[in-house]
Amino acid sequence: MKNRRKILLLASVGGGVKIPLLEGDEIEVCRMDHRTIYVWKPLGDDGKLLDLPRLKKGETCERHLHKRFFKLLLKNRQIVPISSTTYRASIKEEDSNRIQSIKPIKPEPVNTHEKLKPLLRLRDWGIPPHWH
Repeated sequence: MKNRRKILLLASVGGGVKIPLLEGDEIEVCRMDHRTIYVWKPLGDDGKLLDLPRLKKGETCERHLHKRFFKLLLKNRQIVPISSTTYRASIKEEDSNRIQSIKPIKPEPVNTHEKLKPLLRLRDWGIPPHWH
């Protein structure tokens, strides 16, 4: 029985379509015509073949990530460098000590005996309401 890979996040690919970036997918950094492109290769369960439902249909059969999206993944340590140009998506481990050290915030009591001002006051008939 195969273990299901975890969804790292949903990547927006335009037109309101979001495709899951799964753990184990590869991102390759390439140069093309004086610019840097970030090629996302969605891999299948074996880690070698491309996952066709998440792949872009066309001649190149690849998806390009935006530069800010790649930098956000790198900053949050959601991708791990394999080589100087290849990265692999991975789930970062949560630190259990950090989670236990966070204390819940106590809500402040609200004074219910105070007279509240209405938000909308009508001064005279025929005059538009004023917000206070």
